[in-house]
Amino acid sequence: MSARTTVLDAVNQMLSCIGGAAVVNLDTDNPEVFTAQSILEETTRNVLAEGWNFNTELEYPFPRQQNGEIGVPNNLISFTLSFYKHGGDRDLIVERDSKFYNKKDHTYTFTETIYADVVWHFPFVECPQPMKEYITARASRIYASRLVTSEEQVQLIAQDESATRTICIEYDTATAKPNVFGLHDGTNNYISYQPYRSLLR
Repeated sequence: MSARTTVLDAVNQMLSCIGGAAVVNLDTDNPEVFTAQSILEETTRNVLAEGWNFNTELEYPFPRQQNGEIGVPNNLISFTLSFYKHGGDRDLIVERDSKFYNKKDHTYTFTETIYADVVWHFPFVECPQPMKEYITARASRIYASRLVTSEEQVQLIAQDESATRTICIEYDTATAKPNVFGLHDGTNNYISYQPYRSLLR
């Protein structure tokens, strides 16, 4: 048995939380399985939107297309233009119609590459194992809260969610290794939210 959690593993854990029987495949004709998968995908998006070390990149380049426009990738959750590359104009570039838009010049056309600090979305199966365990526990709690009426049972599941989140934060901190100035190993840029992000969580 693999040590890596699959979507099927996660769905079966969610089903077990409501007393459901395990399934051998992800049959979307089964309403309980379909609902579990939907909640798992929803939870994955919400958790990754927080911005963890594994799904964030600094000064990621977005080059111009031949027409001068710059498209926004489908898996981009959020972005902040790099202060070191764009200075005070970084709040003037936003996303509109799946493209970058310059509010100052009122145009989708750019003359140079855009650099941004980004948060990416990844499918559940591409997440690190500690993140998978946390997402599964959180999805199980949401699933149970929607399908069962036992508040006590939901609270028990929430305890598992809390424990896996703690492990997830420890993993994130260990891989990022930020110092007191908010700097990751091997980087020179100050990241204002990094030093206390784990405490906020």
